[in-house]
Amino acid sequence: MAGTGKSTIARTVAQSLAKRGLLGATFFFKRGEAEGGKAKYSISSIARQLVTAQRRLEPDILKVIKTDPRIASKFLSEQFDKLLYWPLKNLDSGQPTSVVIVIDALDECDRDEDMRVIIRLMSKLQEIKSLYLRVFLTSRPELPVRLGFRDNKSYQNLVLHELPVSVVENDIRLFLKSKLAELRDERSLSPDWPGDEIIEQLVKLAVPLFIFAATACRFIEEGLHPKKRLKKFLEFQARGATQMDKVYLPVLNQLLTDDDDTKEILEEFQDIVGAIILLATPLSLEPLAVLVQKPADEISELLNSLHSVLNIPSDLFTPIRILHLSFRDYLLTARRSFHIDEEETHEKIAAYCLRAMKDGLKSNICNLASYGTQYKDIDPQVINQHLTADLQYSTLYWVHHLKQSKGRISEFEILSFLKKHFLRWLEALALIGCISDVVGIIYTLRLNTWRLPVVRHSWSPNLQTLEGHSSSVNSVAFSPDRRTLASGSEDQTIKLWDTSTGIEQQTLEGHSDSISSVVFSPDARGLASGSEDQTIKFWDTTTGMERQTLEGRSDPISSGLNGPSTKFQISLSNTWVSLGGENLLWLPTEYRAATSHTFNDDTVALGYMNGRVSIIGFQTL
Repeated sequence: MAGTGKSTIARTVAQSLAKRGLLGATFFFKRGEAEGGKAKYSISSIARQLVTAQRRLEPDILKVIKTDPRIASKFLSEQFDKLLYWPLKNLDSGQPTSVVIVIDALDECDRDEDMRVIIRLMSKLQEIKSLYLRVFLTSRPELPVRLGFRDNKSYQNLVLHELPVSVVENDIRLFLKSKLAELRDERSLSPDWPGDEIIEQLVKLAVPLFIFAATACRFIEEGLHPKKRLKKFLEFQARGATQMDKVYLPVLNQLLTDDDDTKEILEEFQDIVGAIILLATPLSLEPLAVLVQKPADEISELLNSLHSVLNIPSDLFTPIRILHLSFRDYLLTARRSFHIDEEETHEKIAAYCLRAMKDGLKSNICNLASYGTQYKDIDPQVINQHLTADLQYSTLYWVHHLKQSKGRISEFEILSFLKKHFLRWLEALALIGCISDVVGIIYTLRLNTWRLPVVRHSWSPNLQTLEGHSSSVNSVAFSPDRRTLASGSEDQTIKLWDTSTGIEQQTLEGHSDSISSVVFSPDARGLASGSEDQTIKFWDTTTGMERQTLEGRSDPISSGLNGPSTKFQISLSNTWVSLGGENLLWLPTEYRAATSHTFNDDTVALGYMNGRVSIIGFQTL
């Protein structure tokens, strides 16, 4: 349940452990923020913090990074094994020390399957003997989380919303008494304020939501007259409303007056607060003002009444953040005056980003002496001077907002921007250290918003060339969700590739002879492989583990495994990719001698004798 105090408990536990020297690492998931919701950052982040806490891990982890600089982009299971499990396993266990890893809000991870993987991986840490290692994890009881714990029995749990009401009441009562006593002393109020009766009234209203008590206290302490604000807060509670209405409407209603400018205030609220709650990563006041094209003092004036629900720093350089995710959810779902339309707001932010890039990007934006200047030789201050925070944000996240707006911005506007500013945009991404993200960004752009026009008989751009096999690639297959490509080779291995980035995710080893056929299960979580060693193996694509081996054939298994067919009648000859018998895509000489191929709607994957795999995109007219 949202608002019961899970994140507060996680932060308190982490602070307590840090004071006692027991904290190994923390990772706080945060839905709605670009990096905060992605599991792929969790293992590398935890490993980096553990190295700081346990210097003995440094040699092994540095060796892994030097051997595989792209380890942080690999499957979670591979990251875990190489960055955490084996370095910890190899530690000298002479005098084990206690270490705790704190993971908060796992339910806010953006991929359901990753939630189960993290639970499985973290439970594996119990095998470590070199340290007394424990994981403290909080989450809402979403289905993937429940399934993850069902598969792993070695844990102790505490379900906050199943605690006896008396326990919850007592915790909230202690919190309210403590916070209001602090306020009473700070403001020199009467010793009996607010009184036991008022405390009990607030307790009854709050149960079971800790966020209610926290927001009430922040509301009461704002302004010059805590007594009046407490009275106003309680008066509102008498109205019929949901519990979330009672938490947030007393704060929001401060913005409204009896004047005729209510409509204007609500529009300003939706523009400014809508941007704050939907930005991929938070911005401070000045870049926020530039991005949304509103004066900074107007934004400050609007936000002055919202300190109870937003973390609004006093300085100009610290980002403005929401205090609790339930505030974001409330604004996006509540059908009241303060409702924020999610798709419409993403459209506005995407438009802001496009305008910022059109106005701000230019060739050699940092006035470098040479285009060959290496990134490490550029002063970060020079980059930040020429690429301001709002421009950096726009460069990195405009496609994110475009995707979330669900096609509200015209293809013409997007293509017009790319025709004029494409190379300048790439230059800016390189300068802010994010050029490696460009393949995924363009792939997202292509899938969700627009497609390049393709003229018949013209060569379509080669999307990816994948290198990793040491011998001929005999079979290739797309997963049903198109996110992964499997390739089977004469080198006796199967490789799994991320089709959006071209990065090798996993190598599956177990066959004793050449791989002749690979095919995904309908849910993409399983893979079957046939081999010249006369066996068929079934693999878990999430973990890379072999599930089952079928034996008994007396002859090698050729390409007898059948995968899903494409919805188009596509065929491949030596020179052409054809659709319904009509030549569609001409293949240059170096792409013709394919040893294997597969199709997925408008994409073809080709395997070659030299171990390479090419993914080529084309468009049907």
